Amino acid sequence: MKVLLLSANMRNIAKPYFNLNTHPYGGWVDGFIDNLQLNHNIKFDYVYFKLGKSNNIQSVNIKCINYYQVTYSNNKIIKKFFKENKYDIYHIFGIEHPFIKDISNFLPFSKTLLYIQGIQKESAKVYLADYNKFSKNINPFLYLNLNILKYIAHKLGNNETKILKKGLYITGRTKWDYDYVKSVNRNIKYYYCNEILRSKFYTAKKWNPKECLPHTIFVSQANYTLKAAHMIIEIVKILKKEFSNVKCYIAGENIIKSNSIMTKLNSSYAGYIKSLINKYKLDNNIIYTGPLGEEEIINYLQKINVFLSASVIENSSNSLQEAMLIGTPCVASNVGGISSIANETQCLLYPFSDINKCVSHISNIFNKKIDIDNLSNNAIKRIEFLANPKINSNTMYNIYKDIVSESKNEN
Repeated sequence: MKVLLLSANMRNIAKPYFNLNTHPYGGWVDGFIDNLQLNHNIKFDYVYFKLGKSNNIQSVNIKCINYYQVTYSNNKIIKKFFKENKYDIYHIFGIEHPFIKDISNFLPFSKTLLYIQGIQKESAKVYLADYNKFSKNINPFLYLNLNILKYIAHKLGNNETKILKKGLYITGRTKWDYDYVKSVNRNIKYYYCNEILRSKFYTAKKWNPKECLPHTIFVSQANYTLKAAHMIIEIVKILKKEFSNVKCYIAGENIIKSNSIMTKLNSSYAGYIKSLINKYKLDNNIIYTGPLGEEEIINYLQKINVFLSASVIENSSNSLQEAMLIGTPCVASNVGGISSIANETQCLLYPFSDINKCVSHISNIFNKKIDIDNLSNNAIKRIEFLANPKINSNTMYNIYKDIVSESKNEN
């Protein structure tokens, strides 16, 4: 079986060959590829479509996978690629990205499996994320900037809707994404398949309450409104009243170090976050770590007291699942598809705008007012079941087989 994986990002393993910068995201794609290669007779190719000023196709073979970077300024090179390369399955990761619109006229949809990551249309609706609900900010340029970003998210949502309406097959993993997909295209065939996490999280040492640093929090990223850094600051501000030494480590881009004009004028989200940290004197309590690799994240999850997911919207959150698999006590906003991932016995949930409920959950973990061992063990068992590599790779393989069978019957 020949499968072409299409994504808005090149895999890290191939990026150096195309002079692309690596980043610590997208490990779930690696998990699927590695496990499907290991357990099934699948020949993968991987293509990254990149809008540019020229038209060319570059390729490299790494560990039996052909990686293509297709740079295009018009449709001719896209048409050429699809004409010269034929596959049994075309599997698209991230259906909202602009390249989808450009390639959609050349895709054989009877052989194409869509993968829904987030839901851009829903994200656009909540993009402002109550950014000034707690700390009023009257800077009109910030409001304008955030609304421009909201408009971009809305445009991505339109791309997503168009491809969903064309699609025949899609894979998802939560009740939330199922309901949304069916509301857009009730005839599309929906396959339920959970994700495979990054490999090292399965074998890593589990969280131990005797070894964790008290009054510490870890957040996987919070560099734009939907990840709710502004709410995290409010949470830490309240916690500091009881736990003066509280530390919140935020991974990913260090937005408070941004030197852009918009940031200096406090007209960007980064500038707004920086001003809030200064206003509440939280410089020693909120620490941006910068981008972290797999092992670095594991080290944080093993030693901190609480993992926090404060997002305004999420589908299934791999970061939350990774933390639960390590056994780190987790607190999460109950948004989107999170309730399909965990219940209250596995992760402490709260309505995303209920800051006090979140603070109460974290405080109870800090003060050991709940059965933390039970919460941790339940979380581990849940994700060992939900993100089981063998089960999920077998499920995906069977999805591929089903689509191949149906496409042959049509022909």
